[in-house]
Amino acid sequence: MVIGGTFRDIAVRAGSTRDIDVVLVDQHDLSPEVIQAAGFAPVPGSPHAWRYTTGGRTVDLEIAAVASSGGTSPGPFSIVFRHAETRRIEGINAAVPRIEDYVILKLFAATANLRRRAHDLADVQYAIEAFPEQGHRSLSVPAIRARLRDVYGVSGERLKELVVLFRQLRRASTA
Repeated sequence: MVIGGTFRDIAVRAGSTRDIDVVLVDQHDLSPEVIQAAGFAPVPGSPHAWRYTTGGRTVDLEIAAVASSGGTSPGPFSIVFRHAETRRIEGINAAVPRIEDYVILKLFAATANLRRRAHDLADVQYAIEAFPEQGHRSLSVPAIRARLRDVYGVSGERLKELVVLFRQLRRASTA
């Protein structure tokens, strides 16, 4: 499943990313033989990243997380995968998150890493702006709150914290 900047570039807002973040589903690693046969080389010091260079340009393929396609894994990436859509990216069909799940992953990231918070919240803001028709449906405050609670199992203070962050962005985009 493709996530991160690559998903943002194809679904929300084109940006400048030099890596492709993927979630492995039902496996914990990529076969070194297969990835090297495709022209990638290991990135020194990073056991879950491979580099591809062509025409003076470089892109890194990074495993951001692992997920399960079965219904028993409660992790956020497993939930996102089970609700994913399929998009054609560079001629290949790939699983990508629904926009509301992308927003939720970004909210999780914003609360987990304060150093990257502004960047993650900017990505949420771009998603809100890119999908104004979803503002009263899947990207509304009540919809995000319900999805966090009912699908992701978030409750209590954690739910309140995530909703407050999202509400601030929703207000900024509608002002």
